[in-house]
Amino acid sequence: MGIIPQFRGWLCQEEKESAASTSAVRAFCKVCKIAQVAKKSELQKYAKTQKQIRNASLLLTIKQPKMSSFLSKRSDVQVKEAEIKLCVFAAEHNIPFIAFDHLTALLKKIFTDSETAKNMTLCSTKATCIIRNVTGEFGLRKLISILKNQVFSIIIDESTTIDSKKNLVVICRYVVDLQISESFLALIEVPEANARTLFEKIIDIIPDLFVMRCVCHSFHIVAIPDEVEICCREIYAHFNCSAKRQNILKEFQEFCNVKPHKMLHPSQTRWLSLHAVIKRLIEQYNVLLLYFAGTYLEDTLNKKQCEKIYRILEKPSTILYLDFLNFFLPLFIKLNMEMQSEDIKIHILYERIELTLKTIADCDSMLTKTDKDRRSDVVYKINCKGKPDEPCNLCYIGTTKQLLRQRMANHKSDIRLKNPEKTALACHTIETGHQPDFEGVQILATEKHTSKRYTLETLHIINSKNNMNRKQDTQNISAVYCSLVSDTNNSTVYI
Repeated sequence: MGIIPQFRGWLCQEEKESAASTSAVRAFCKVCKIAQVAKKSELQKYAKTQKQIRNASLLLTIKQPKMSSFLSKRSDVQVKEAEIKLCVFAAEHNIPFIAFDHLTALLKKIFTDSETAKNMTLCSTKATCIIRNVTGEFGLRKLISILKNQVFSIIIDESTTIDSKKNLVVICRYVVDLQISESFLALIEVPEANARTLFEKIIDIIPDLFVMRCVCHSFHIVAIPDEVEICCREIYAHFNCSAKRQNILKEFQEFCNVKPHKMLHPSQTRWLSLHAVIKRLIEQYNVLLLYFAGTYLEDTLNKKQCEKIYRILEKPSTILYLDFLNFFLPLFIKLNMEMQSEDIKIHILYERIELTLKTIADCDSMLTKTDKDRRSDVVYKINCKGKPDEPCNLCYIGTTKQLLRQRMANHKSDIRLKNPEKTALACHTIETGHQPDFEGVQILATEKHTSKRYTLETLHIINSKNNMNRKQDTQNISAVYCSLVSDTNNSTVYI
């Protein structure tokens, strides 16, 4: 039997379980949740009560939602895409999220004809949640799925947040389509940010990790003396916060005819900047020496600091070490740039490292040779190399007041011009065609006093059994000394 239209919407038949105790059919009010006698007159009276009218009106206002309401509208999807893209843009370019409190309203005013801009409700709180819970989670899951299927490496470092919390930063490096990619993996809070704490933390997380030290860092660990490093830092600190000192420094620079450049700060994390600091310090060295020579006597407030810097600068070893670093650091910087290249260069790195080491070795031998060639007032020894098929074990011992390289040039000139009367070395070379070993010349003694130097030369000639020197080279010494020296077995004689 159907329901009378007057009662439709709130009246139905009582369930059988509830009506089991009575045999009569009863009606049930869905809005009031009570049973009624199933008589038309009784139900009409009940429908006119205040309680039923109030409850029935509430039921009529509640409409069943349409199926289309459960489906996302195209405009809603576009709004979400726009909000996510804005958040990703802010994160990529380090834009503060608090800017979204004003940016959304600005976009609505600019793009008045855009439904997407009108429906945007992006603020700083929502932007933070999107980055943390949407794009961050999605990116992490995607990265983990990539790393599960291939070999990868991780790079760790320390980072301090704006609220002074220390964190372990984990970056992973992997290869996709023959291209090296690097992605942020995790940020782990640690109690301390020193090397040991970071190492122990990552080992606790991944016990079987193969550890390889940073090659670039190892290449650029330079043993700088503490006082030189302190000097660089304190010179920068001395001028950095004082306009008065900078102006005084400019006056010294003008006096010394040096470019008015500022002092640079040696960064502890950017090692490649060290060479620029060293070059600037060498450029301004004489200016700084004059400046601190007068300042530590006049500046009573910073007397100790200025005197300390001056004492370091006046040492000859300081400028020598700076020159040493200025020469060798570019070699390591060039090699470091190869290591940090985004291109794949593993096939040429060994060759570059070998070339760098050979360059350093060649420079060392060149410096040794240059040091030897620049010496004067010496007694020297030149061995004869003979010919390829005719070895010779003779040697020539001589002395000179000139630079050794100038004396070697004279010997070569005598041989080239065929002047055998000049020296026994020229005579032997011209007559036999042998080749003297000029590159391997040895310094036997150094003596500025002329007569003592000639005596030393004579004693070395007497003490050398296989020399080509002429007899008159030893005639100026007494026969007593000759017999005494001849009995000795030492190859070098000192007086």
